Order: sequence, then structure tokens, then C-alpha cells
Amino acid sequence: MEYLPRNEVPTLTHVLRALKRAEHGLYNCIASIVHDHEFVEDVTARYPGVPVLPNLRCGGWYVPDPTHTCAFKSTDGHSGNWSFSTTRLNLNVAQLSARHGGCIIVDATRRGKRFPDAFSKTLPIWAAVVNRAVAQLRGTTVDESDWDAALHLPAWVPDSEAHQIGLRLDGWAADLLHVCPDLHGLAGTLLKPLRCMWLAPDSRTWGDAMDGSLADLAFTPLILASASLSSGRQRRCLELGPTADGDALQLPYDYVPGAGDDEETWAGGLSPEVMWQHHRQLLEAGPAGAEALAARLMAGRPGPGGLLPRQGRRRGAGTCTDQHHPLPAGLGPGVGAQAPAAGSSRRPVVVPGTNLFLALDADQDRLALLVDLVLDLRTATGEDCGAAPGATAARLGMLALPVPPCKRDKAGLLRRLPAVLDAVCPALRGGRRVGMLGDAGGDALAGAAVAVLAALYSIDAAGGLRPREGGPGTGTPAVSKTDVQRYLGVVAAASPAARPTRGMLKQVFAYFHAEQARAAAG
Repeated sequence: MEYLPRNEVPTLTHVLRALKRAEHGLYNCIASIVHDHEFVEDVTARYPGVPVLPNLRCGGWYVPDPTHTCAFKSTDGHSGNWSFSTTRLNLNVAQLSARHGGCIIVDATRRGKRFPDAFSKTLPIWAAVVNRAVAQLRGTTVDESDWDAALHLPAWVPDSEAHQIGLRLDGWAADLLHVCPDLHGLAGTLLKPLRCMWLAPDSRTWGDAMDGSLADLAFTPLILASASLSSGRQRRCLELGPTADGDALQLPYDYVPGAGDDEETWAGGLSPEVMWQHHRQLLEAGPAGAEALAARLMAGRPGPGGLLPRQGRRRGAGTCTDQHHPLPAGLGPGVGAQAPAAGSSRRPVVVPGTNLFLALDADQDRLALLVDLVLDLRTATGEDCGAAPGATAARLGMLALPVPPCKRDKAGLLRRLPAVLDAVCPALRGGRRVGMLGDAGGDALAGAAVAVLAALYSIDAAGGLRPREGGPGTGTPAVSKTDVQRYLGVVAAASPAARPTRGMLKQVFAYFHAEQARAAAG
């Protein structure tokens, strides 16, 4: 067997591990994802025009070429650990739902459950918190009958747990308004409160229950589609379209529930985009050839962190990049942002009230046309130019200051921030337009943008940016951890792609804390 040690006698533990890895190999996972995608297609076909958002990371494997995505973590819904994330606001979900009368969110789980905790609790908590924040902005109370801001959990969540979560909702709503107070646009477009609906392949009556128009509902539905079967692994046969000979292609495989989960253990650096482009060839290669074909397909392709996939590691064979915050497709203007260009759902965005533009790798050419200075934070750019920031910016109009993913270097952004601020602050003070270009994950981009805003602007009671007293960039301001979250709210409102890791935000706070300590000592 391929996964057994070659130079020693295998033990029973070796054999069991090898069987598990073979069962959960690339071929079986791809076949399972293709099978589960049929259910996603059935749901989306029932509601044409309703946005479909995969919940990253697992859900990204079940929706080919998504135009929008979201990131709700199951850990925020774990029993006793309930929380409302102020770093993953997902306001694009509320905006899209308000605009289209609802949305479909796709995810899966392999833990023997029909729905992941992100669907069972995280999303219902999020919907209730957003509803309460909107009610407060409108000056209404949550008890009024015409605006349902109550917590609506699925029937399998115990009443005791629902009660404990309900006690925390008002506090979380206050946190949301504090971090992102500029929700008046959402309050004006969300005509009915958000509420979750749960669908799974083994929901026997879901087709009949979902007949009718979403507009007839008393709420704005968030249709949570859990793509996988809740049954255990089983032998199945996948039927694809006809071959060149006209015969249908039937491929036996071991079904893996929630196959898209924990991609590091099976994908070998393969991305969902490449998988869907070549899924037929990968399946035709069979269990023995799928991994080799995937390695050839990904050879020379940069990964989500701007790096090439690392080959040669048998277990996981994944990349060394930070994939916990991959790019949500559909980068575009968010709450309060103005679109600098039309005709594309993936384009640079401008932070309202500033001349600061944010863009990801795919938007490099568009960004260069919009700004006077480009600050390139991408890892793939290698080392910086070596010249002083001001000299480089003036000579080339571009400054390369690559920031590695936080998992590779826990102080990478911290070391770069002095150069970043030295280049960006004078340019913005002088009225120039500055663009910041980041890797597809958006991690370093969001962290650097938060630092720039904190250095230049304060946030008023309405959530708008105001130049600091004495002129933007005067001195080093005192920035607390709460302030960092508020500036992140501004960045996230402009770009739904802004989902930095906690480590990146810690580096931003550490920089301002150290600067304040240095100023006090000197």
C-alpha cells in the first residue's frame, strides 16, 4: 500500500493510518465534492438570481467560481464559547441579502452532523446581532412586533443553550455598533429582518417547504445549504457525462462526508478553482494518478499567499501559506465605499473619506491606473528595492515591502510598518492617491491598512474618518486594541476581503504601543 513505510515492517497502527489516508485521499474527496455539488445546484436552481456564497474555507470547494463569499467560523458557535466576531463582520452578506431579498450560503461538515456549528449557531447569532443593531439605529426596540430581532436557532439546539446565548445578544450588538457604527446604509436597505433557514440533502420535504417566492416571507432568508450527506463513509458510483465514445463515465469511489474540510490533509496544494477546471481529468486519472496530476496542474502556480505549493510532503502535502483567510471573491465596494471603476466585481476599492485604495493580486493593473503610488506588500515580490521609501516612491511610483504570512513570520508586518508609514503618510498628507497591493489572502493588506488609518485619522461618533488634530500623521497617536478593531471595521466596510488574522492585528497594536512607550521614555 502506497502510504505504508517502505523500510520497516508495518505495525497495526501503520496499517490503520494508511487505510484512513487512502480512504480520505484526493480522488475520493474530489468525487465526493462533485457528488455533493449536485445538491447545491438543485438549491440554487430553485432560486435564480439569489446570490450564492460559499462559507470559507470548506464551502469554497462546493461552489465553482463564486462571485461572493463569506467566512463564518464554527468555533464562534461551539457550546460555551459563543461569540460574535468583530474581525469577521461579513457585512457583505447582509448587504447582498438586503439587495436581493435573501442569499444562499453553502458549507459542509464531516463530523457526523447534518450541519456545521457555523450554520447551527454562528450564523443565527450573527443574524440576531445585525437585526438588533439595525433596530437600535432606527430607534426601535427588539420587542416591537414589526421587527423580529429575536434569536432563532434550529430545533436541535437545547433551550438552555439558546437562553445563555440570548443573554449576550445586546452586548454583541453594542460591540458591532462600536466597531462599525456606519450601518445606516444597511438600516435603510434591509426591509425585513434576517433569519436563517436550514437545508440538507436528507431534508425530506425541503423541496415542498421552499416552494414559493422569497418575497412572500416575513423575513429576509439566509438559506443555509449543508452540501454533504450526514451518513458515514460508503462505497458509491459517480456518473459523469459521456466520453468521446458516447458512453457515460461511471467511477466508483468511497464517499467522504464534508470532503472539502481540512484541505491541508488531502488537497496537496490543489485549489478549488483548478480542481473544478480539471475535475474530470483528475477523476479519470483514478486513485493512483490523481495526486500526480494535481501536482502537475499546480506546478508553477502561486498559492493563496503568493507562494508556490510545497511538494514532497506526503501527509497533507499542502502549502506553507496562511489559508485561514483566503480571498473572498467578489472584491468590490462594501458599506459606504465608492466604486472607482465599473464593469468588474473584482476591483480596487477606496476607503471612504481617504485617498487610500486597497487591491489584491489580480487587481494590480487596475490599481496602477488609479493611484500615484503603489505599495506592494505581496510575498511574491521578494525583497524590497533597497532604496529609501521616499526615494523609491518618487522614482518608480512603486515601493515593494513584502510581508510574509503571519504563520511564517509572527513579526513580519511589525518590522515593515515603519517603512510603510514613512512612505504612505507623507503621500496622503500631500493629497496623493496611494494604493496598497496585497496577496490573495488579504491578511497583510488589511493589517497595513488598519495601521495607516490609525496613524492618520480618528473615527468620529458616526463612524467616519477625520484627520487627527494638528494634521494627519502628526506624532504617533495612542491606539488601543479596541481602536484597532474599529479601524478594521472601516477597512472591512470598504472591502469584504479584509479579514486579517489575529496575529496581524496584534502586530499593529504592538507597533503603536511600542511607539507610545518610546515617546514617553524619550
